[in-house]
Amino acid sequence: MKVIDDYLLHDDVDELNNLTIEYDKVHWIGSNSESVNPLTKLVHSTKQYLSAPPLGATAWYNVRPRESYKNQFDPVYHSDIFSYNDEYPTILPEYTFLYYMHAPKSGGHLQIGGKEWSSDKTFEPTPNRLLYFDACLMHRVQPYEGNRVSVAWVWWDVTPDRYEEQKIDEYNILERCWG
Repeated sequence: MKVIDDYLLHDDVDELNNLTIEYDKVHWIGSNSESVNPLTKLVHSTKQYLSAPPLGATAWYNVRPRESYKNQFDPVYHSDIFSYNDEYPTILPEYTFLYYMHAPKSGGHLQIGGKEWSSDKTFEPTPNRLLYFDACLMHRVQPYEGNRVSVAWVWWDVTPDRYEEQKIDEYNILERCWG
């Protein structure tokens, strides 16, 4: 696991925060696609942390304003691999990346672990923080009050099985394949 605070320069943070984009979609960002907006620029900046060049990334916004803890669902551990695949892929992605744009009033920590782990780790949702961890690790967001905004992405060596084949040099906007 790696945490990098103050990841983007101030101007890049402003550009990302002012981006008009479809938040309820998945963005396919081919590894060799052009950086057409602040989101693609952010995602492309993380290729340096991978051990080998990937095909592309699925990127999505987590925009969930919450009024109170009482109105929230019980946070469930999940793996982003299974958010995109019906079967366990033969080639696994290396990392799940998470970039925090806005922190809630309270709570909203990322918790990595679950019943199968002897200990849980939590990470505070600090704006302009990049966090990345093994894509196979189970994780969830703890309850929070306020508005928590993050961008998450996974770099893939093959197109996830819930989508048509995607290309290394393309940027596409896809439907979310999970609830």
